[in-house]
Amino acid sequence: MRYWFLVLTFCCFQSLCGDNVNQSRIKEMLPLPFHELHVEPAIPSEFMALSPEGSQGMIDWLYWGPEEEVKAYFTDNSKLKSGIIRVKLSANVAQTGPNSFSVEDELASIDPHAEIQKTHWGEYPVLSLKCQFLERKMYTAWVGLNDPGTGFALMFNLVYPEEQSEASEKDLALWENFILNTKGLPSAN
Repeated sequence: MRYWFLVLTFCCFQSLCGDNVNQSRIKEMLPLPFHELHVEPAIPSEFMALSPEGSQGMIDWLYWGPEEEVKAYFTDNSKLKSGIIRVKLSANVAQTGPNSFSVEDELASIDPHAEIQKTHWGEYPVLSLKCQFLERKMYTAWVGLNDPGTGFALMFNLVYPEEQSEASEKDLALWENFILNTKGLPSAN
């Protein structure tokens, strides 16, 4: 009987710890002071969240990538060798409804060949865009935070080496995996 009690306790503990590990991963990567995002980001395990010295929270970019790669980028952005992801609160795009964003009507005018995709990370709507902008391919996504009072949305970008006009296959795979495979987690409500 004692054996089964220990097994049950261990299983429950592992289950609880598993959720906490997932929750702590996004909290570690995206420390939002006003909102808890319930997702498991589909990014490599060695990615860390870093910001340049003097950054002002989510007003400025927060960069996700291997520590040495991101720090090298901070000292000289031409040193970037592979793709990283950056995120901040969107200054010009808001979530306007459960599945809509303020920028949707204007996206096609940026590039008539733009690839626009809508998906969800659990309860959060995601609008992603691949387009040509100033001689470079741009990879951007907005994620609504489901806050009708503010319409807050996060803006994500793929940052890749500046000598390239578009992302490499490896960097594009990083981005597409992030957009398509980030999963929603149960809310803590």
